[in-house]
Amino acid sequence: MAAFLRILLCCAIISIPGRHLFGQKRDVYIFKHISTESGLSNSTIECIFQDHSGLIWIGTRNGLNRIEGDHITNFYHDNRDSGTISNDYITDITEDTQHHLWLGTRNGINKLDLHKGFFHSVHIPNTSLPLIVNKIACDSSGYIWVATANNGLFKINTKNNKATSFANPALPSWPKNNTINTLYIDKHQHIWFSTPSGLFSYNMQTNGWQQWLDKTRLQEANIIKILRVNEHTLILGTEKTVSWFLIIQRIICKELTNMVRIHSGCPII
Repeated sequence: MAAFLRILLCCAIISIPGRHLFGQKRDVYIFKHISTESGLSNSTIECIFQDHSGLIWIGTRNGLNRIEGDHITNFYHDNRDSGTISNDYITDITEDTQHHLWLGTRNGINKLDLHKGFFHSVHIPNTSLPLIVNKIACDSSGYIWVATANNGLFKINTKNNKATSFANPALPSWPKNNTINTLYIDKHQHIWFSTPSGLFSYNMQTNGWQQWLDKTRLQEANIIKILRVNEHTLILGTEKTVSWFLIIQRIICKELTNMVRIHSGCPII
């Protein structure tokens, strides 16, 4: 993950116009350090999310934090209170179309009702193993999609909190352990997601599945980030590389490994 973040930072710096780097006029940025000394529940950050009202939510390996100006509110699991989060290891955060906050954890998924102020642990059926959530996202119809380790993919109806399992699609390369590393919903309502076996997509309109890459096509098959930047291109991030994938041609046209190897011929993003 650290190598992937370094590569993205280098890409961002390279893309800045020269006048910002070398011109007389310079933007001034003020960074404020937030730590456990200032009230953060844990120093290891797993996710950061800004909700519709502008509040910042930070998920850590030991609790959830809400940032309001200089004030930090911590949220923890409490065995004596069913209205608390199901687990203190927060893996991901998103918001649905009704502005309810959704939290993925290392033991279940939770819905925060901001009006009532309590957490509701959503029941996920047919899960024989602990529900470790890797990624959650909301589509334009308001459904929450959940990528898990060992339990596959789920869709949650936010009106009644009912979950539908997509754990075993009829794909020959689908991983036997049903692990999904991450998912991304594009503007066409296609869900792109990665597994230890490669890159897949699901078309919500046709209910169709498709495999795009297998683990032999990338230097590092464990894709942890997906971003669709235009009609033709995905950016795939792994723990070692950043790759540009041309969707129609089904090819990797550029792969960066520590900013050393660059293949030409990619569309400009």
